[in-house]
Amino acid sequence: NTLVCGFVPCVLHDVVIVPFDVCKQHLQINNKKTSIQIINELGFRKLFRSLPITTMTNVPYSCGFVGLNENIKSIIYKSNNKLEWYDYVVSSSISASIAAWITTPLDLIKTKLQTTPNICFVDIVKQIKPNNMFKGAIVRSIYYTPSSTIGWTSYELLKLGFDKKVVEYMIEN
Repeated sequence: NTLVCGFVPCVLHDVVIVPFDVCKQHLQINNKKTSIQIINELGFRKLFRSLPITTMTNVPYSCGFVGLNENIKSIIYKSNNKLEWYDYVVSSSISASIAAWITTPLDLIKTKLQTTPNICFVDIVKQIKPNNMFKGAIVRSIYYTPSSTIGWTSYELLKLGFDKKVVEYMIEN
């Protein structure tokens, strides 16, 4: 169940975000062009060329994050018989950093596919040396951890507040 909760929003997110991400990367590389020029130059197909690898990167990240987070929370709960707000911070931080680290090789392939013209997935995989597969993993973990921690901790605390309100409402009625 938790894997599905990580999978569905991830795929929907990728369908929307990938063309913007590709456009952003091309703007960063060639700052003399406008977004419209880049979109016209690349065309619809190239804007979505990296969608499969993006989803192959983000689905394992999301599923790994959600699965790890639930397991870490259950370990904390078993030792304390309750969860405090900081337990959510700890579990989501650890989960985000591990999930980001593990999916770095796929992110490397995605970035090369989005920024290198006329290259295919197989060629990129052949070019990556084993010692470079986790290049940028620390920075990627640092990048993902704060946003995932803030977002997921907020979600957990709001969920607790809503659950409490529902119980109170049911008792009153």
